[in-house]
Amino acid sequence: MERRHPIVQFIRHSCRSQADLRHRVRDRIIERQRAAMRPEAEAWLEEARRAHERDHPGRPFPSGIADCPFLPYDLTDAQAARLGSAARRVWSWLPPETRLHGKIDADEKAALAALSKSARAVHLTEAEIDVAFAGIHAQAPWLARLTETAWTEARRRACRGLPAGFGPLLVLGPPGIGKTRWARAAAAALGVPFGEVDAGATGGVFGVQGTETGWGTANPGALVRLMLDRRIANPVFLVDELDAGDGRTDTTKGSLPGLHRVLLGLVEPMTARAWRCPYFQLPFDMASVSWVMTSNTAGQIHQPLLDRLTVVELPDLSAAQLAGFARGEATARLGAEIAEIIAAEILRRARSGQRQSLRHVTRMIERAEAVLDQPILQ
Repeated sequence: MERRHPIVQFIRHSCRSQADLRHRVRDRIIERQRAAMRPEAEAWLEEARRAHERDHPGRPFPSGIADCPFLPYDLTDAQAARLGSAARRVWSWLPPETRLHGKIDADEKAALAALSKSARAVHLTEAEIDVAFAGIHAQAPWLARLTETAWTEARRRACRGLPAGFGPLLVLGPPGIGKTRWARAAAAALGVPFGEVDAGATGGVFGVQGTETGWGTANPGALVRLMLDRRIANPVFLVDELDAGDGRTDTTKGSLPGLHRVLLGLVEPMTARAWRCPYFQLPFDMASVSWVMTSNTAGQIHQPLLDRLTVVELPDLSAAQLAGFARGEATARLGAEIAEIIAAEILRRARSGQRQSLRHVTRMIERAEAVLDQPILQ
């Protein structure tokens, strides 16, 4: 039996001790034995029912299939001895750090067990991929280069029967052009969960990989938590401002590796298939995650990580593109007349040399919406 055998994987995710392993396997053996003998037990039950009706007419039959005398309720001594020997042998294959430790609470252990049994990956056909990315392009036509790059990779995955997704992508471009909005739209179109970490605000290391249980604020990373909560193996995960997370994180208990080094292990296919979570001390398969990383420039990104990313450079939005976005958003929320007023204001500001972004346009629409929602005083 190899370390990748399903039994070993089950132990890694579910069993806290050798005794726990024995009890779980014992229950499974008995359950299978009883299932194999069920036809024989049902025949016995039917014969017993006829005898009861013959000997005690009019009285209800008191027995059920659980009363069958030859159904097994425990292992024989020989079976128990073999199981104990096998449990010791299999348990010895697991390094101590792979076994669930007592500091993880019961809810998290239950979530791990559920993930090992019911986690799935979303698969789409080539036709479904085409429809999904057509919808993404309709929402953000100015990001056509990014959409086309991801679409090509997603179709390649679909042709090979792999889970729906793309990447890993590094999206370079000025702030406020819709990079985060695009990632959310891609996750929705593919029918998978979306998660994100802002490396500019937190450094990103704690958010992506989590921390070991010895730390005062120990937690699993956002990606592992997302997969546990949603039980989907191929989410879209965004790392915003990647260029801000290149240094080591110093703490009172030492230092953690920089975000770029952590991400290298998550995007490299060979290591991603068995990436070890520092919090759970268990391997997770991250090979199907669709990574979207954003940055203003590539100059601060470590070259080994950069070599493993597909880089997509995007220009700033033109005034016409911003006005088109404003017309679409504002018409749906405020009506065509106000949408044209906002679009005209965007073009006016552009002619005066002001740089604008989707964030500015969204705030303009929200302010207009707030004004229209105010009560009219008599």
